[in-house]
Amino acid sequence: MTEKIFPRRFEQDADTVALYRFDEGAGDECHEATDPALTLRAHKRALWGLVEGLGPVIRFERGSNDDANVLVGPVNHDALELRRCPDEYTVEAWVRYTGPWGAELGGEHPRTTAQICGTDEDGFSLPTGQRKGWSFSLHDGTREQPQDGRLMPQARNLGQSGHRDFSDLTGLEGTRGPFFCGLADATAVSRTGLEGEGWHHIAWQWRKLDEAHWLFVDGAVVWSGRAPETRVVGPVVGNTIPFMVGGVVHSQDPPFYLGWCSFEGELAGLRISRVLRLPVAPALRIVPTYGHLHYNERSGPSTENQRAAARAHPASLSDATVQVPYRAAVVVEGGTAASFALLDNEQPAALPQGLQLDRLQGVVHGVPTVPGTTAFTVLVTAIDGQQARQPFTLAVVEGRLATRSLPPAFGGRPYSAALDSGTLGPSVRWQSKGVFPPWLSLQECDDVGGWCITGTPPESCCGTVERLTLEASATTGTAVDQTTLALRILAPGLRELGVDEHTQALWDWQGDDGKMIVDRAGLAGDDSLTLSWVNMAGDTREWFPDWGRYPWECGGGEWGFATPAEAGEIADLRRCTEAWCVEAWFRVGDNQIKVDRYGRTFDFGHICGSFDSSEQGVWELFLSTHNSPDGSTLAPGVTFASAGHRWEGLGPWKYPQGIVAGDPDACCVSDSQWHHVAWQYEYATDTHELWLDGRLIWSLACADGVPLVNDRAGHGAQFSVSTRPAGHSRYGGKVNFLGYGHWFGHIGDIRISDARRRF
Repeated sequence: MTEKIFPRRFEQDADTVALYRFDEGAGDECHEATDPALTLRAHKRALWGLVEGLGPVIRFERGSNDDANVLVGPVNHDALELRRCPDEYTVEAWVRYTGPWGAELGGEHPRTTAQICGTDEDGFSLPTGQRKGWSFSLHDGTREQPQDGRLMPQARNLGQSGHRDFSDLTGLEGTRGPFFCGLADATAVSRTGLEGEGWHHIAWQWRKLDEAHWLFVDGAVVWSGRAPETRVVGPVVGNTIPFMVGGVVHSQDPPFYLGWCSFEGELAGLRISRVLRLPVAPALRIVPTYGHLHYNERSGPSTENQRAAARAHPASLSDATVQVPYRAAVVVEGGTAASFALLDNEQPAALPQGLQLDRLQGVVHGVPTVPGTTAFTVLVTAIDGQQARQPFTLAVVEGRLATRSLPPAFGGRPYSAALDSGTLGPSVRWQSKGVFPPWLSLQECDDVGGWCITGTPPESCCGTVERLTLEASATTGTAVDQTTLALRILAPGLRELGVDEHTQALWDWQGDDGKMIVDRAGLAGDDSLTLSWVNMAGDTREWFPDWGRYPWECGGGEWGFATPAEAGEIADLRRCTEAWCVEAWFRVGDNQIKVDRYGRTFDFGHICGSFDSSEQGVWELFLSTHNSPDGSTLAPGVTFASAGHRWEGLGPWKYPQGIVAGDPDACCVSDSQWHHVAWQYEYATDTHELWLDGRLIWSLACADGVPLVNDRAGHGAQFSVSTRPAGHSRYGGKVNFLGYGHWFGHIGDIRISDARRRF
């Protein structure tokens, strides 16, 4: 017979970030031990229980189906968003679950899910704003297994953003635990989850040093995992979901899946700490650090084999750079190290040329001379005679500059672009290897450190491209690298698209509400052109300094936007009786990698239009590699459908005869900078034009020999942005998740005009 467990009150100490004892016993508030700003308030009414020998505990019921007992706290607080826990944390609770089993979704795979606490809610309670938080909950079974009558703890950390933050790494959502993420190198130590209605202590621990997560039940590890593509990168900022305990407030109108996330039972305490409260190393152990950044961490692996290799690879020390001084320490826990040794198949091993191991301190140091990756095992011996070993890899890379492209400049506007020295390290000296235009200079940036290119291009330079060759050398060591950068200079009027007498619609994505994106032109006279989420992703807009906030789509399609119903005569261009111009700003991929978050090569991306995966709409503006000279270069294109003909893939790759001046390179999008694209059409000449960054790149009259007619009405397809639905989608529906043709990257201002524009 399992020994009965009795709950205990958590204690406050110097490492406590937040502590709720739930011992008030009456009223609708629960107080944090020291900070009134962290007070929790019942959504409608609190319930209380009593444990003999302990005292009052908070109680939750889901029978009312109105989330009445959920405790709601502050929004975006440092303590509750884990920002006070930069290196490690423990989230722990005393719980007694008394609710139903498998009651949430019904059907073939009924589930039990009960949220203990957190600032993410799986999309069920987000009325507006950004979803960037974390959650700690109970689930029975996994996505691969049916429920088995035991509840397992589950933790999820969405990282700096619930999608990917463009300037940092968040990997595959930072998702941890057996329900959401059954990693190949995760360890289901046991299935000794919660059974029956007794009290249990559950905990979730994370440590940045080795990107490891542990889930505990009653002091024992029941699951642990670590993988490079699930780094927790933070701190989380900007989340608009409050801290909630005992479930989530289902605030959608109308609410759906009311049972999902609702805890039923009692809690006798909740504590968040900035340290690991429970031991993770019962004996001497070398911490398996992840120092090497794998390819898939920036965008997702391109194949299942790459995914498996990244997850199963040995621990790694941080990368070294040829001819740059290096230092990295091997970290030991569970004992005191006396000496270190290197092994390869039980024989003494060597480090890369130029590096050596301090055998007393466990520090690798020196100046590497040859690139390559070396595998070895570190053996540590403790002062009490214990030994432990850990395989590592150490990559020595060539010094390479990270800056390989530049954002655009605008005539008459001050310009500044920071330069990234990449693997050469932060201490470098830059110099020009050619002649700079007189208005541009290369200089050190005292305010932010590093180097930058700065100046104000004259408007006479608009529509031109400057080629700049730069060299950087490490100030310590002898590493050097060189790059040639293209600086595009655009007309200042393209910087911010505005409303004028020819504007039919304009979506600029700005404002406080990232859920309802209004058409600034307002000619529809109602909300028929207001864009909103196709699924419950939250506000996916990200901040670009001096530009604004623009939405991110990771490639799966569920973070896109669409009108509430059929596109209508404005979005379908039927009000443009003589000509039209469709413009959009876009940014492809992330950090110059063209593989989306789900491991798929980005070879076609829907920017906007009503022609989607249902093939029932009118037009689509896209980027595609199809039919490109090398099979992998992106260029803009258009599809247009009338009642009797479809002009598919209009653009430089499928119709190369339209390339202006015979220059295919001018059509290419080969970086992750912002670009402006425009599609113009004129009825009088039946001519399509594509413009890229203010330059005409492609023009074709009488495409397919069929005069264009815009007569496809009543098709039912929505006007969509960045997503290619298979049918109606609004906060769910036929999102076509992981279907073909979704955008990967950011979308900026979109404008539809009833006349051709001059760029």
